[in-house]
Amino acid sequence: MSHHLHHTQGILIHSRSYGEANRLLYLLTPDLGLVLVAAQGVRQSYSKLRGQLSNYSQLRLSLVRGRGVWRLTAAESLNGFQVSALPLEARRVWLRLCALLVRLVHGEEGHPELFACFINWAEQLPSLEADALARRSLLWHLELLYLLGYIPKEQLDYARLNEDEPRLVALINQALEGSHL
Repeated sequence: MSHHLHHTQGILIHSRSYGEANRLLYLLTPDLGLVLVAAQGVRQSYSKLRGQLSNYSQLRLSLVRGRGVWRLTAAESLNGFQVSALPLEARRVWLRLCALLVRLVHGEEGHPELFACFINWAEQLPSLEADALARRSLLWHLELLYLLGYIPKEQLDYARLNEDEPRLVALINQALEGSHL
């Protein structure tokens, strides 16, 4: 039985080790959405993929659908976005966005707009000053909630126009409360 090889781009949102040399990867892709991918043997010293799979990196991927899980067959790093090189507060913002994504997205469904937003946010993070970062972070959280269907467009537009911090925080908390997750 042959398996179809699926080529796509992705952002490695989160990974965790399992077994002696394997890792489970949470990858955000434009055509599959957030997928859980098994990477066999990538923690071994001789693995070709070992250096390619750093968290929060943008990748070109080859995946194959196995029984109930995607399997990684090839990966290539696409950019130099390094979370570790960001200032501490910028890293915290990125980690919060990634954690919220993993918390709220369930099941595989293509989401090119969400993928494009994450790429855009990653490109903006290094250039933001601390005061602008706090406001932008709130807007990014609201945009993420909007793209996932937890807040209506009118509330997002209102938030973008006013940027009233207590109001933005209230909108985010209200959407998270409504998600029941």
